[in-house]
Amino acid sequence: MLDALDARLDIQTTTAKQERGRNAVQLFIDDRGFFPSSSEYERWREGDPRRKSLPTDSTIRRAFGGSWDDVRAAFGEGPGRPDLTARRGISNGPRFEKPELSGIFTTWVGTLSPSAPLLRDAFEAWLTAEADQPTTDLQRVPRSFDPFRRPDTFGGWRPLLEEHGVADRAARGGTQRRVRSPQYRARLLDPVGPERFGGTPAPPTAPPADMQLTAVRELLASLPDSELWAGDRSPDNLRGLRAAASLFGPLVSYPQYNEVRELGREEAFSRGLECDWPHSRQLTKRWGSWPQAKVAAKVMTPAEAVAGSTRHRYGDPELEQYLLCALRELGLGMSNTDFDAWRPDHKAERERRGLRPRVPEAELVAARLGEGDFDAAVDRVLAAHPDVRHELEERIFGPSAHPSQPPLRLVA
Repeated sequence: MLDALDARLDIQTTTAKQERGRNAVQLFIDDRGFFPSSSEYERWREGDPRRKSLPTDSTIRRAFGGSWDDVRAAFGEGPGRPDLTARRGISNGPRFEKPELSGIFTTWVGTLSPSAPLLRDAFEAWLTAEADQPTTDLQRVPRSFDPFRRPDTFGGWRPLLEEHGVADRAARGGTQRRVRSPQYRARLLDPVGPERFGGTPAPPTAPPADMQLTAVRELLASLPDSELWAGDRSPDNLRGLRAAASLFGPLVSYPQYNEVRELGREEAFSRGLECDWPHSRQLTKRWGSWPQAKVAAKVMTPAEAVAGSTRHRYGDPELEQYLLCALRELGLGMSNTDFDAWRPDHKAERERRGLRPRVPEAELVAARLGEGDFDAAVDRVLAAHPDVRHELEERIFGPSAHPSQPPLRLVA
């Protein structure tokens, strides 16, 4: 409400994070000539040689209020969040019921040729476009597929097709979901695995990575529909973890599981189904840890879980020291992206000095010290170490800076 009132009174405040995000998006516009979507910006950032210094799309969203629409509004490209002080309705009305959803789906099918395959991504794209610029006589249209997924309506894409008698037109093969390069997947599914994927040394007889990728696809193709979709979206659903462990053994890492899950989504989609395997984060949260999730899936014994827990566990004081070390090298404007870019150099320096080359990721620092917010973690550590804060402020303002001042959030 305060932000809405500020907007009404034309009170403009720009934070350092917003300025940094604005500069990054402007670089995209200068390069491509149009305002990007969040996914377009992220793909561009990943391919840009300056990616280590560019904020991620999620960082930019948080800086402007949490939504990419807010970023778009800041550039004058469209409306941001609804004005809470305006006396107008912003709801799409009551929830969509099954008869209304059935009419919407039938209308979409009628816009296609009788022989055209039915692809869920195409239907979702049509819903979004129809909600923005209506081309039919429909009174209203949901902006996503979510209402069709509710148990009291259709429960998913395949049941929707079957109930309307068009299951034979379900798209086969192609999908518009996220596509990762074969090289990336081969590297990720390699049983040797780089350190950041938590890989373990493979025996000399381990098959090459491209054979592993083929094996994953063959395994998924052999699974019955009931293994991919059973209507159970809860973290108690461990079928996907068992499938991944059948290939990689009890030491399957969570990135490997997530990639098998993504490939499982593609396989399910090619059959006109949805894959309800939960993400590794859900499994870890439900069972307490990744090893305990594997114990629950019966792919690892409790003794193996304890014996295999050799990954270093950072204490809060240790995390603080790493964060302070990075701040001394990078300055007050350090972001989570800057920290992760600093990690490899610091690991190499530790190895050169004969120390174990381990440095925590920014995500872990944010979770443990800032309740998920990296900037909050920085503020907490600087508040606990005013001498370091004073030292960093003096680099910018000289000896006049006083340690009682609040931590500065400046662009490095």
